[in-house]
Amino acid sequence: MPRKFLNLPPELISKSLEGLSVEDIICVAQTCSLLRAVVLSNKFTLLDTNDSNILELPFNRPLKHLSSELLHTRAVESIKATERLNASPLCHKGFFYLPLADLEVAYDNTNAPTDFFVHGNIHAFRSLNTLHVMELSENGVKINAVSFALAEVNGNMKTHHHISYQLSNDQGLLRIASHSYRDAEKASVLQVREVRISSQSFGETTYLFRLDIPGTSEPLSVTIRDPYVSVMTRHNCILVNWRKTTGIILVFRNPEEDEDFARLRRKHTLHWQSNLHGVRTLIFHPIESSMILVSTACDGASPSGIYSADIPSYMPPINPHISSDKSTWTNRVITPRELPTYTVDPEEDHFSVDIEPIGFKQLPDSSWVFEIIVYGPVIDAADDPEEENLESKAIVGRVLFDPRSWTQETELLEHKFTGPAEALWAMGTSRNGPNGGTLFFISLDLLPEPKICQVMVPELGNGSGFNIGWVELDISGFIGNNKLISEATLERHWANIFQAFDSKSRYLYLCVPDSGILVIQL
Repeated sequence: MPRKFLNLPPELISKSLEGLSVEDIICVAQTCSLLRAVVLSNKFTLLDTNDSNILELPFNRPLKHLSSELLHTRAVESIKATERLNASPLCHKGFFYLPLADLEVAYDNTNAPTDFFVHGNIHAFRSLNTLHVMELSENGVKINAVSFALAEVNGNMKTHHHISYQLSNDQGLLRIASHSYRDAEKASVLQVREVRISSQSFGETTYLFRLDIPGTSEPLSVTIRDPYVSVMTRHNCILVNWRKTTGIILVFRNPEEDEDFARLRRKHTLHWQSNLHGVRTLIFHPIESSMILVSTACDGASPSGIYSADIPSYMPPINPHISSDKSTWTNRVITPRELPTYTVDPEEDHFSVDIEPIGFKQLPDSSWVFEIIVYGPVIDAADDPEEENLESKAIVGRVLFDPRSWTQETELLEHKFTGPAEALWAMGTSRNGPNGGTLFFISLDLLPEPKICQVMVPELGNGSGFNIGWVELDISGFIGNNKLISEATLERHWANIFQAFDSKSRYLYLCVPDSGILVIQL
């Protein structure tokens, strides 16, 4: 009987699969090569399932434009994600320490390793003034590693750094931009390097660019997208084309600011003039000549805190010999375009939120979405003694924008606090991953015994990576006396312990004082 069925024409075999679920189709495809070929050659075997909605793309983008192979991959990811979510909270699958013994990692309990980048088996991070790039096996054994020192301003080891990463299109090169600075110094250093991360030539490092730029006491972030690199400060933005050695200093004017007042500020106070209120981050569009500016906070009645601006088509040449002198730079004031306001909580117009940009993500149909996370407390019963029965809670919202029209989809998650001192903290934000960044939250209450520490990460939902799907992680087995993280260590160093989470591998990175970098796989 099975042979007769397999002898049927592929069209009839596909017809017989109608009405099954996505999981059924994946199971059928795994039974033999012939059925796998039928599924991979006909996308409608998955599109006609009774739960094909789990494969949907944001903004109702049609699945029919995807190839059968991409649909099959998407379906497999969906099934795996569903299996993982059956356990709530998720427990750990295993753990290991990053092999740091021969890397001479300088571990400072008050200045833990940070600026993590994870892509497959490639791990990069900064430890004080040194950046490390490692290739690991699946069980955490080091295969290759390379380290290099970051610039020290005026030879001072107490130099601060901002780091940004970008993968090349073929994913064989990791570009690293570093901004090294010291408070109150007149100069800072901007560098761009390229590190080969393919196994056959891992570690080959090319120093592409170095430039002394004007110093500032309030640098906020650095961002790279070949050929551009930007340094955002509280007062302006230094934008450089590092391949052409051209650059400009930009000041972003508030679109709602009165023109007469703006003209007065430009004339008399450009040296201290601030950017748009709260703007801390610049993110380059992955394929267009534009950039997104993101503020740190907004409230329900105000603008979204997100703006768009074009990259200047012309930037003057930079003289590297005098580039640390701000007076030698061309300054320009531009007015960015305000993007649409999103709805956070329609019942709480006064509700203010913090904004964490995740960045651009590419969909399977090769189009792009832009993602931010907004979060903040809604009610704090301790602030209202007459409302003792009110529960303290926080709202976490995930907002996706379609960059073609800047329409949006918003999903909200409510987290209720269990203790009066519990608070929600955003950790691990990275906008420089291969497909946007990963942000996770810890909910911490250090008063009770045992102390409360919950970790919430953005799960892939149906496997697409674009559904809200926040999941609690159970790490209680690692915290406590005679465990890997003592409660005293958690209380003193929690802000430095929780560093990064990679949603692809489901690795949580904890920098444990006096122990090293603990990697927990969920």
